[in-house]
Amino acid sequence: EPFVAFVGTIEPRKNVPGLIRAVARVDPSVRLVLAGMPGWGTDEVEEAIDATGMADRVVRLGYVNDEVVPALYRRAAAVAYPAFEEGFGLPALEALACGAALVTTSGSVMADLVAVAGAARPGA
Repeated sequence: EPFVAFVGTIEPRKNVPGLIRAVARVDPSVRLVLAGMPGWGTDEVEEAIDATGMADRVVRLGYVNDEVVPALYRRAAAVAYPAFEEGFGLPALEALACGAALVTTSGSVMADLVAVAGAARPGA
């Protein structure tokens, strides 16, 4: 089944609740795979899952070893990194390095970085 992947600590600044709401609006066959340990503020994530009825579409992997992350990126229909406050989001660059489609927050440092990385890729 197709899935959107998120890799990182599950915290409000990463905008995981917004990601849950966004995935809830796409084809119901698409799952959301969350790979990362819970951080602070995970109540907002639970509230978003409950409010959107996404309980059966969210897969929580918890911590994922570094060796497994590239395979997760490559199998995903898209990788999402919707962080509001991120100085430098390594998962976004890792996803690009794996050839994954990446969705990130517009107007952020990550969007600027992704634009530069995308422009540097052959055929982009």
